[in-house]
Amino acid sequence: MNKHWKRILICAAIVLGSVALTLLMANVQFFRGMDLKAQDAHFVLRGALPTKDIQLIEVDDKAQNNYPEPRLFWQPYYADAIRGAAAGGGKVFVLDIEFPINVTEYKGGYDELLAGAFLETMPVMPVICAFVPGTLDSQQDPRFTVPLNMAASTFGMSGLANLTADSDDFIRKQELIEEPKAGVPTDQLKRGMALLAAEKFLGQDAILRDGRLFLAGHEIPADDDRNLTINYAGPPDTFPRVSLYDVVTAYRKKDVAQLEKWFKGKAVLMGPADLTDQDRHATPFYTAFFGTKHLTPGVEIHANVLQTLLTADYLKPVPEWARITAMVVGAALCVAAVTSLLGVWQTALWS
Repeated sequence: MNKHWKRILICAAIVLGSVALTLLMANVQFFRGMDLKAQDAHFVLRGALPTKDIQLIEVDDKAQNNYPEPRLFWQPYYADAIRGAAAGGGKVFVLDIEFPINVTEYKGGYDELLAGAFLETMPVMPVICAFVPGTLDSQQDPRFTVPLNMAASTFGMSGLANLTADSDDFIRKQELIEEPKAGVPTDQLKRGMALLAAEKFLGQDAILRDGRLFLAGHEIPADDDRNLTINYAGPPDTFPRVSLYDVVTAYRKKDVAQLEKWFKGKAVLMGPADLTDQDRHATPFYTAFFGTKHLTPGVEIHANVLQTLLTADYLKPVPEWARITAMVVGAALCVAAVTSLLGVWQTALWS
């Protein structure tokens, strides 16, 4: 074999060896973490996207400072916010607040008041409630017979509220629908709150067929665990937001014009957003900042999932063959550039 072909074979071996080593390193936790951080950098470099059709009601510091009762007893305020969003023309309402116990023993009629708002607004604005695992399995215990939870379950308005965290506790994906069960129709599978909200907003049910999930004529690129990669619109406070206190005040004043300005034709999501709340999480945009205020409230993460679904602006992984081809081409270009400066054996030594 002449020197020219020997050089080509050695360079090819370096290229293939580099690609094989890179693929093997993908199984190492350290390099998986680096890969996730590299994905985060894409969001930071891209910046924020415009948002539409979504409005947040935040249970924030302003509400906390104006309402003296413990949050366990804020059912009247939540009920007025639901009625206010419906009066303003909201299309769907997501209540990202859990109600694990019945408060009748302490505040008679509060639970019934909130359930009443749910039932009253359902004909014009369905209300999706956070699903509390185990609650509906404990009906023999009166502490768990929360009227709102019962009503939401009865009318199929309970949505999975838990967030899907990666190994570094960042939220990059979200489970959309529970694992299929033998003999259970797709329409009876529990949805995530964002997917259920998207179905109600679009007026179309998602379809799970042969392990693939479809919504409004588009395939949702979910992984084998039915997780969607969230196409974040931006860092915290990207979506339009209004304080729970302001919504309740406007509703009680019968200021319909203001309510319509906030909610008409919108998907409305309400949840905790004050800086002391535990429901704040790191997202890809958090890599550029530090501090609690740069953690994203859970309700806004659900809003990002909902926006991804409504816009069908999905982040899709490239096919495996395309990824490996790109790696081979990149390695080949690197080897070609280095061997033009160094000898082939020096390249092999330093590769």
